[in-house]
Amino acid sequence: MSVSQMVREVQTTTTWGKIFPAEQKTEAQSLLFVKKLLSVGISNITYLRTLFPESSYDDRNLDGLQLKMLLEKSASLSSNMVVSWLKGCFEAIEKQYLRQLTFIIYADPDNPELALETYTFKFQYTMEAGPIISELEANSEMCKKERKFAVKKSTEKMLRTILLLTQTLKPLPRKVHLAMKLGYYDNVTPPDYEPPGFMEGGRGTLFDSIPVHIKV
Repeated sequence: MSVSQMVREVQTTTTWGKIFPAEQKTEAQSLLFVKKLLSVGISNITYLRTLFPESSYDDRNLDGLQLKMLLEKSASLSSNMVVSWLKGCFEAIEKQYLRQLTFIIYADPDNPELALETYTFKFQYTMEAGPIISELEANSEMCKKERKFAVKKSTEKMLRTILLLTQTLKPLPRKVHLAMKLGYYDNVTPPDYEPPGFMEGGRGTLFDSIPVHIKV
C-alpha cells in the first residue's frame, strides 16, 4: 500500500468514526449504526428539500461527502418535531418491532394521504448482528456483507443516491406539511404498541400522478 493510500485510509476511518461506529460486529454496534444512518438519511432529505432553516443543521463530512445532521434542539419547532419522531422510531428499532418508516411530504393539511413525496426505509433484524436497514424506497410525483469495506461503500452509495435524487426534483410548494408513518412486524409487536410521539392511523398514502419509484 502506498503512502497516499494509507493516508486516504486513515482519513476515511477518521471521518467515518465521527458519524458511525467504527465496526458493526455486535448487536449494540449495529443498533447504533442503524440509528445514525436513519438520522443522516432523514436529515439530508429535509435539508436538500429546504424544509428547515440552515440553523437547524450541523455539518458532517464522510470521506469527502458533505452531509448535514439535524440538531437535537434548534430554533425551528418543525425541525425539533422531526427529531422527536426519530427518537420514537429508535425505541421501536430497539424492540425490533419496526418494519418500515415512511417520511411523507404533502401539501393539503386536510388530505395527508395525498403525498407529494415519500421516503421509505425498511428494516430487518438478524440473530447475529441485530437491526439493519435493508432497503430505501423514494417516491416522488415530480420526476452476508463484505464487512467493514462493504458497509462503508453501501452506506456511501445510499447517501449519495439520496443526495442525487433530491437535487433532481422540482422545488416543493412554498408551504408543505410533514408526517411520519411506521409499520411493524405484527408477529412480535403488541397490538396496542405505539412509540412516543405516535398514534394509530389507518389511512394509506396515495399519489395523484404516477410516481418515480427508486430502490437502493
